[in-house]
Amino acid sequence: MVKIEKCYLVHVNLGGKPSSARIKEAASQIKALVTELSPDHQLAYTSGDGSTFGFFINSHLKSGQITGRINSPGGDDAFRETRLLPSPLRTDDSMLVLEIGEDVSALCSAKALS
Repeated sequence: MVKIEKCYLVHVNLGGKPSSARIKEAASQIKALVTELSPDHQLAYTSGDGSTFGFFINSHLKSGQITGRINSPGGDDAFRETRLLPSPLRTDDSMLVLEIGEDVSALCSAKALS
């Protein structure tokens, strides 16, 4: 069975009024997880205060699997480097993972959209 890479948008919103230290810590952890999922990821956007941001990633995983790996880093053997990390997300945070189609093909690798 051939695994087909798809392009996704990973949108994260850190809830409440997060401190700059909380934003820096969570964003750094999430970026590390995104890098493990998709070394060729791209930052799509970030809010002025940094509490909301999004990445374009390429992955053969389903959106629920991507969400699970960010919510529970090290929950499977795929992330040996992050095996002991707690979730970077807290109860009031939110994350949305959307599959992106060909309409935004310039933002995703040609391999993921072919």
